[in-house]
Amino acid sequence: MMHFKIILVACLMGCFFQTTAQTSVQNIAHLTIPVPFKGFITDAYEIQDAGGLHVFVASQEQKGKTDSLFVKYFTKVNNEWRLDWQIKDFSIGAAVNFFTVTKFADIDADNVFETLFAYEVGGGDMSAGNIVTRKAMLFYKNKKYAIRGSFRVGNDDKGDVQIDKDFETIPKPVKKYAIGFWNAMSDFLIIKTIPVPAN
Repeated sequence: MMHFKIILVACLMGCFFQTTAQTSVQNIAHLTIPVPFKGFITDAYEIQDAGGLHVFVASQEQKGKTDSLFVKYFTKVNNEWRLDWQIKDFSIGAAVNFFTVTKFADIDADNVFETLFAYEVGGGDMSAGNIVTRKAMLFYKNKKYAIRGSFRVGNDDKGDVQIDKDFETIPKPVKKYAIGFWNAMSDFLIIKTIPVPAN
């Protein structure tokens, strides 16, 4: 009986460690990045989940008055890096600011991480009247869902917020998490927050 208990405990411990070892996130911004990118690195991670080994990389490039942002997500397939999705954005005459608040969260408990990140277009010019746009991106099952909000520098009125209609097609806990991510970044700025949906 004691022998059976030991085997059972060992099995449970082995199963536990095998399950938890499937998912991990490591910041690799200070290491050699194994995937192609443009400009200079602003954020980079290696992600391991049930979908395989991935790399998230955000980089920026400045050419003249144009400040460009590139965000890419790769999966390793047969020893090669496959590009799953990418975001490209730019600003002319003002900076694109990438916020290092990137999150990888298994919101729906399927052992695959959802990706959330945020950036701001026009934030380098804080002169009165300039419009600054903040964007929060959720990638759920490799599809993009965006929340956008803008404010005018020097205007005390809170800027409007737009949330993609496609948010209505995803599970409510995922939508709720993304809205919480947005609100956490917006409450200290003059951009409106979004009511969190009820359970």
